[in-house]
Amino acid sequence: MAKRGSGLAVGYIRGKLWKGKATPDAKLQRARLREFAEENEYEIIKIDGEVQKFKLGKETGFKKLIELNKICRKHRATFLYIDIGKWRQNIVLNQFVNKIKSFGEAEAWRYVAVPPNRKIIEAIERQDRMEKFESRRRPRKKKEDDIKKSLSPIEKWQAEFNIGRRRLKSFEHLYHGVEPIYQVIENELRKSPKIANKRIAWALDREAYLTVDGKRWTDETVRKVKLFIQEDAFLEFVRLKERDKDFKYDV
Repeated sequence: MAKRGSGLAVGYIRGKLWKGKATPDAKLQRARLREFAEENEYEIIKIDGEVQKFKLGKETGFKKLIELNKICRKHRATFLYIDIGKWRQNIVLNQFVNKIKSFGEAEAWRYVAVPPNRKIIEAIERQDRMEKFESRRRPRKKKEDDIKKSLSPIEKWQAEFNIGRRRLKSFEHLYHGVEPIYQVIENELRKSPKIANKRIAWALDREAYLTVDGKRWTDETVRKVKLFIQEDAFLEFVRLKERDKDFKYDV
Protein backbone atom coordinates (compact mmCIF):
# COMPACT_ATOMS: atom_id res chain seq x y z
CA MET A 1 0.00 0.00 0.00
CA ALA A 2 1.30 3.43 -0.89
CA LYS A 3 2.42 5.62 2.02
CA ARG A 4 1.02 9.10 2.63
CA GLY A 5 2.09 11.33 -0.26
CA SER A 6 2.11 8.60 -2.88
CA GLY A 7 0.49 9.63 -6.13
CA LEU A 8 1.66 12.47 -8.34
CA ALA A 9 5.11 13.96 -7.92
CA VAL A 10 7.55 16.41 -9.47
CA GLY A 11 11.31 16.00 -9.31
CA TYR A 12 13.85 18.76 -8.84
CA ILE A 13 17.57 18.41 -9.57
CA ARG A 14 20.37 20.85 -8.91
CA GLY A 15 23.39 20.42 -11.13
CA LYS A 16 26.17 22.82 -12.02
CA LEU A 17 27.49 24.31 -15.22
CA TRP A 18 31.03 23.27 -16.06
CA LYS A 19 32.63 24.55 -19.26
CA GLY A 20 29.21 25.22 -20.75
CA LYS A 21 27.71 21.80 -19.94
CA ALA A 22 25.78 20.30 -17.05
CA THR A 23 27.92 18.32 -14.64
CA PRO A 24 27.51 14.50 -14.86
CA ASP A 25 25.71 14.27 -11.52
CA ALA A 26 22.66 16.08 -12.99
CA LYS A 27 21.84 13.07 -15.15
CA LEU A 28 22.43 10.74 -12.20
CA GLN A 29 20.10 12.81 -10.00
CA ARG A 30 17.37 12.48 -12.62
CA ALA A 31 17.78 8.69 -12.69
CA ARG A 32 17.75 8.52 -8.88
CA LEU A 33 14.47 10.48 -8.71
CA ARG A 34 12.81 8.09 -11.16
CA GLU A 35 14.13 5.13 -9.17
CA PHE A 36 12.81 6.57 -5.90
CA ALA A 37 9.43 7.38 -7.47
CA GLU A 38 9.02 3.83 -8.73
CA GLU A 39 9.99 2.34 -5.36
CA ASN A 40 7.47 4.54 -3.53
CA GLU A 41 4.62 4.42 -6.05
CA TYR A 42 4.85 8.00 -7.25
CA GLU A 43 3.78 9.00 -10.74
CA ILE A 44 6.21 11.60 -12.01
CA ILE A 45 4.58 14.59 -13.71
CA LYS A 46 7.81 16.35 -14.50
CA ILE A 47 11.51 16.34 -13.60
CA ASP A 48 13.44 19.55 -14.12
CA GLY A 49 16.04 21.65 -12.41
CA GLU A 50 18.80 24.19 -12.55
CA VAL A 51 22.23 23.60 -14.03
CA GLN A 52 23.39 27.19 -13.76
CA LYS A 53 26.12 28.63 -11.62
CA PHE A 54 25.00 29.37 -8.07
CA LYS A 55 23.93 33.01 -7.87
CA LEU A 56 22.46 33.60 -4.46
CA GLY A 57 19.99 36.42 -4.16
CA LYS A 58 19.06 36.29 -7.85
CA GLU A 59 15.64 34.76 -8.35
CA THR A 60 16.34 34.35 -12.08
CA GLY A 61 18.76 31.56 -11.19
CA PHE A 62 15.93 29.42 -9.75
CA LYS A 63 13.13 29.63 -12.29
CA LYS A 64 12.71 25.84 -12.43
CA LEU A 65 12.35 25.62 -8.66
CA ILE A 66 9.52 28.17 -8.72
CA GLU A 67 7.89 26.57 -11.77
CA LEU A 68 7.95 23.05 -10.26
CA ASN A 69 6.53 24.33 -6.99
CA LYS A 70 3.57 25.85 -8.85
CA ILE A 71 2.93 22.51 -10.61
CA CYS A 72 3.25 20.76 -7.26
CA ARG A 73 0.64 23.00 -5.62
CA LYS A 74 -1.71 22.88 -8.60
CA HIS A 75 -1.83 19.06 -8.68
CA ARG A 76 -1.29 18.58 -4.95
CA ALA A 77 1.76 16.58 -5.92
CA THR A 78 4.82 15.67 -3.88
CA PHE A 79 7.98 17.68 -4.45
CA LEU A 80 10.96 15.31 -4.66
CA TYR A 81 14.53 16.61 -4.57
CA ILE A 82 17.93 15.00 -4.10
CA ASP A 83 19.41 15.78 -0.70
CA ILE A 84 22.99 16.69 -1.68
CA GLY A 85 23.43 19.58 0.76
CA LYS A 86 26.38 17.86 2.46
CA TRP A 87 28.29 17.76 -0.83
CA ARG A 88 26.94 20.79 -2.68
CA GLN A 89 25.36 23.69 -0.83
CA ASN A 90 22.02 24.84 -2.18
CA ILE A 91 21.10 27.55 0.28
CA VAL A 92 18.15 28.87 -1.74
CA LEU A 93 16.51 25.43 -1.98
CA ASN A 94 17.09 24.77 1.73
CA GLN A 95 15.60 28.14 2.69
CA PHE A 96 12.66 27.50 0.37
CA VAL A 97 11.88 24.08 1.84
CA ASN A 98 12.35 25.27 5.44
CA LYS A 99 9.96 28.16 4.84
CA ILE A 100 7.33 25.79 3.42
CA LYS A 101 7.75 23.40 6.34
CA SER A 102 7.33 26.27 8.78
CA PHE A 103 3.73 26.55 7.60
CA GLY A 104 2.99 23.29 9.35
CA GLU A 105 2.43 19.59 8.77
CA ALA A 106 -0.25 20.28 6.15
CA GLU A 107 2.44 21.36 3.69
CA ALA A 108 5.60 19.81 5.15
CA TRP A 109 4.84 16.26 4.03
CA ARG A 110 4.71 17.43 0.42
CA TYR A 111 8.50 18.07 0.24
CA VAL A 112 10.58 14.90 0.30
CA ALA A 113 14.40 14.84 0.42
CA VAL A 114 15.59 11.82 -1.56
CA PRO A 115 18.91 10.43 -0.31
CA PRO A 116 21.57 10.34 -3.05
CA ASN A 117 23.11 7.05 -4.10
CA ARG A 118 26.82 6.36 -4.23
CA LYS A 119 27.10 7.21 -7.94
CA ILE A 120 25.82 10.75 -7.35
CA ILE A 121 28.16 11.34 -4.42
CA GLU A 122 31.18 10.05 -6.35
CA ALA A 123 30.29 12.20 -9.38
CA ILE A 124 30.01 15.35 -7.21
CA GLU A 125 33.26 14.61 -5.37
CA ARG A 126 35.04 13.92 -8.67
CA GLN A 127 33.72 17.21 -10.07
CA ASP A 128 34.88 19.11 -6.97
CA ARG A 129 38.39 17.65 -7.30
CA MET A 130 38.49 18.64 -10.96
CA GLU A 131 37.38 22.21 -10.21
CA LYS A 132 39.95 22.59 -7.43
CA PHE A 133 42.70 21.33 -9.73
CA GLU A 134 41.64 23.75 -12.48
CA SER A 135 41.45 26.69 -10.06
CA ARG A 136 45.01 26.02 -8.87
CA ARG A 137 46.27 25.44 -12.40
CA ARG A 138 44.65 28.52 -13.99
CA PRO A 139 46.66 31.25 -12.19
CA ARG A 140 49.90 29.28 -12.67
CA LYS A 141 49.22 28.78 -16.37
CA LYS A 142 48.31 32.46 -16.82
CA LYS A 143 51.52 33.47 -15.06
CA GLU A 144 53.54 31.13 -17.30
CA ASP A 145 51.82 32.50 -20.41
CA ASP A 146 52.49 36.10 -19.31
CA ILE A 147 56.13 35.29 -18.69
CA LYS A 148 56.47 33.64 -22.11
CA LYS A 149 54.96 36.70 -23.82
CA SER A 150 57.51 38.98 -22.16
CA LEU A 151 60.54 36.80 -22.97
CA SER A 152 63.10 37.82 -25.58
CA PRO A 153 63.92 35.33 -28.39
CA ILE A 154 67.04 34.12 -26.58
CA GLU A 155 65.13 33.70 -23.31
CA LYS A 156 62.48 31.63 -25.10
CA TRP A 157 65.29 29.57 -26.65
CA GLN A 158 66.86 29.07 -23.21
CA ALA A 159 63.53 27.93 -21.79
CA GLU A 160 62.84 25.57 -24.69
CA PHE A 161 66.25 23.86 -24.54
CA ASN A 162 66.79 24.26 -20.78
CA ILE A 163 70.00 26.25 -21.25
CA GLY A 164 71.73 27.50 -18.09
CA ARG A 165 74.12 30.42 -17.79
CA ARG A 166 77.31 28.33 -18.12
CA ARG A 167 76.09 26.56 -21.24
CA LEU A 168 74.98 29.87 -22.74
CA LYS A 169 78.45 31.27 -22.04
CA SER A 170 79.99 28.30 -23.89
CA PHE A 171 77.71 28.88 -26.88
CA GLU A 172 78.65 32.55 -26.93
CA HIS A 173 82.34 31.67 -26.77
CA LEU A 174 82.07 29.30 -29.72
CA TYR A 175 80.14 31.84 -31.79
CA HIS A 176 82.07 35.10 -31.20
CA GLY A 177 84.99 36.31 -33.27
CA VAL A 178 85.77 37.28 -36.86
CA GLU A 179 86.05 33.57 -37.56
CA PRO A 180 84.15 31.85 -34.75
CA ILE A 181 85.61 28.72 -33.17
CA TYR A 182 82.73 26.54 -34.34
CA GLN A 183 83.44 27.61 -37.95
CA VAL A 184 87.17 26.84 -37.60
CA ILE A 185 86.28 23.32 -36.44
CA GLU A 186 83.69 22.88 -39.21
CA ASN A 187 86.19 24.09 -41.83
CA GLU A 188 88.82 21.61 -40.63
CA LEU A 189 86.26 18.79 -40.77
CA ARG A 190 85.13 19.90 -44.21
CA LYS A 191 88.70 19.75 -45.54
CA SER A 192 89.37 16.40 -43.90
CA PRO A 193 86.33 14.58 -42.46
CA LYS A 194 88.51 12.02 -40.68
CA ILE A 195 90.91 14.54 -39.17
CA ALA A 196 92.06 13.69 -35.66
CA ASN A 197 90.83 15.79 -32.77
CA LYS A 198 94.43 16.49 -31.80
CA ARG A 199 95.13 18.09 -35.19
CA ILE A 200 92.07 20.37 -34.79
CA ALA A 201 93.40 21.32 -31.35
CA TRP A 202 96.74 22.24 -32.93
CA ALA A 203 94.97 24.39 -35.53
CA LEU A 204 93.04 26.25 -32.81
CA ASP A 205 96.19 26.76 -30.71
CA ARG A 206 98.07 27.99 -33.77
CA GLU A 207 95.47 30.74 -34.24
CA ALA A 208 95.61 31.55 -30.50
CA TYR A 209 92.07 30.39 -29.75
CA LEU A 210 91.43 29.41 -26.11
CA THR A 211 88.69 27.30 -24.55
CA VAL A 212 85.80 28.91 -22.64
CA ASP A 213 87.86 28.36 -19.47
CA GLY A 214 90.84 30.22 -20.97
CA LYS A 215 92.92 27.08 -21.52
CA ARG A 216 94.67 25.55 -24.52
CA TRP A 217 92.81 23.01 -26.63
CA THR A 218 93.20 19.25 -26.24
CA ASP A 219 91.81 16.36 -28.24
CA GLU A 220 89.24 15.83 -25.44
CA THR A 221 87.94 19.43 -25.47
CA VAL A 222 87.71 19.27 -29.27
CA ARG A 223 85.75 16.00 -29.06
CA LYS A 224 83.23 17.59 -26.68
CA VAL A 225 82.84 20.74 -28.77
CA LYS A 226 82.32 18.70 -31.97
CA LEU A 227 79.31 17.09 -30.29
CA PHE A 228 78.25 20.43 -28.87
CA ILE A 229 78.01 22.22 -32.21
CA GLN A 230 75.86 19.46 -33.72
CA GLU A 231 73.14 19.82 -31.09
CA ASP A 232 69.79 21.31 -32.08
CA ALA A 233 70.17 23.85 -29.28
CA PHE A 234 73.41 25.24 -30.76
CA LEU A 235 72.09 25.22 -34.33
CA GLU A 236 69.05 27.21 -33.20
CA PHE A 237 71.34 29.56 -31.26
CA VAL A 238 73.34 30.26 -34.41
CA ARG A 239 70.14 30.82 -36.37
CA LEU A 240 69.01 33.43 -33.83
CA LYS A 241 72.38 35.16 -33.91
CA GLU A 242 72.44 35.25 -37.69
CA ARG A 243 68.91 36.61 -37.79
CA ASP A 244 69.80 39.51 -35.57
CA LYS A 245 73.47 40.41 -35.47
CA ASP A 246 72.78 43.18 -32.98
CA PHE A 247 71.07 40.89 -30.49
CA LYS A 248 72.60 41.23 -27.01
CA TYR A 249 72.87 38.41 -24.50
CA ASP A 250 73.63 38.56 -20.81
CA VAL A 251 76.17 35.96 -19.75
